[in-house]
Amino acid sequence: MMNYDEIHTIAAQLDPPSRPGHLKVEWVLPERLAIGRDSDNRHLLVLGGPPVHAAAESVQRALMGGSWASESGVDVEGTVLRLHSGDEFMVAITTIAVELLRRGLGNRPAVDVFPEVEGFIELVIRRVLLPHEALLGLVGELLVLDLLLDAFAGRSEHASPETVGLWKGHSRSSRDFRLNRLGLEVKTTGRPTSHHHIGSLDQVEARTLDGENVEALHLVSIGLREDAAATSRFSVAGLTDSILSKLGGKDKDRFLDQLRQYGPDDCVGYNHATMAAWEPYARGFVMTFPPRVYDMSDPNLGIIRSRELQQHFPFVMPEGLSFVVELPDDVPGSHGANPRTGLPAELSRLVGLYA
Repeated sequence: MMNYDEIHTIAAQLDPPSRPGHLKVEWVLPERLAIGRDSDNRHLLVLGGPPVHAAAESVQRALMGGSWASESGVDVEGTVLRLHSGDEFMVAITTIAVELLRRGLGNRPAVDVFPEVEGFIELVIRRVLLPHEALLGLVGELLVLDLLLDAFAGRSEHASPETVGLWKGHSRSSRDFRLNRLGLEVKTTGRPTSHHHIGSLDQVEARTLDGENVEALHLVSIGLREDAAATSRFSVAGLTDSILSKLGGKDKDRFLDQLRQYGPDDCVGYNHATMAAWEPYARGFVMTFPPRVYDMSDPNLGIIRSRELQQHFPFVMPEGLSFVVELPDDVPGSHGANPRTGLPAELSRLVGLYA
C-alpha cells in the first residue's frame, strides 16, 4: 500500500491533460483508487466501482459519476471527486487517498469506505470554500454593491463616495449596508419566491439611531439559481471584477480585504487573487424573480416585532429567535407600493433620499 509521500510525489508530477474535457490519472490502487487532474487543472480523486453518494450537500456537489476519456486512451469509470488547483488541494487529495486506503479500500467497496472519510472531505471543502448558502448571499450583496456604485456615479455631487465603507455584510454587523439613516438588509434565496431565513429580529426591525432618528430599513429580496447556459455575469468573480473597475486604489485594497473576511468563522473567505478561477466563484447565476425591495416600516407586512413579542409573549426572549418568512410579491394593503421592483432604479432613488 502506498504511503503519503509516494502518493504526494505522484500528484505533484501530474500535469493537466492538453485536451479539454479529458482527465489525466494515475492509479494508486488499480481500478479502485486513482488521483489526477482535469483539463481545468483541478486536482481530483477517482473511486472505481458503483457510484458513490455523499450525505453532505457540499461534498455531493463535488462528486460526479460516469465515464471519462483519459489522455492515455483508456476510459476511466467511477466516481470523481473534484477539488481545485493549488497546493492546498493537492495535499487534501493526497490525505483523502491515504485515509481511504487506511480504512480498507483494498478489501472493501468504495460505497462502504467513503462515508467514513466524508467528514474530513466536508471539513476541507467548508474550510477553504464558502458554503453554498454563503456563496448565494455573497453574490446578492455584491450585486447590490455594484449597483450602489453606479447610483453614486450618477450623482456629480458624490463623485468620490465612501461606497465600500457602506458594505457591512463582510463583518458580523446585523445590517448589510448602511448609508446615513438608510439600512439595507440583503436576503438571497435559491427559490422562485421571497422565501428567506431571518436569523434575528434585528434583521427585520428598524433601529433607533443616534438621537431620535429611526432607521429607514429596507429588505432587498433576490432569487438566484445556477446558470446552466454559463452565460451569466452574476458570479462572485465577475461581480468582483466589475466592482474593482469602479474603485480607486485604496478602496480596491479595502474591498479585497473585506472579501477575505466574508463567511463563517471557520472559513477563509474569498481571496480574489487566488480563487477567482475556482468553479464555485466563477459559477454564474441567473435570477429566479425580479429583485424586490421591501419597506420594512410597512405595518401591513405582518412580521414579528419586539413590541408585539413582548406584549403577547412576555416569556419569549428575542435573543436567538429565528424564523422563515415568505414575503408576498404585493403586500396586501400597500396598494402596490410595497415592494418596489426595478433594483437599479430603486437603489438610485434610495441613494438620492439618504445620501
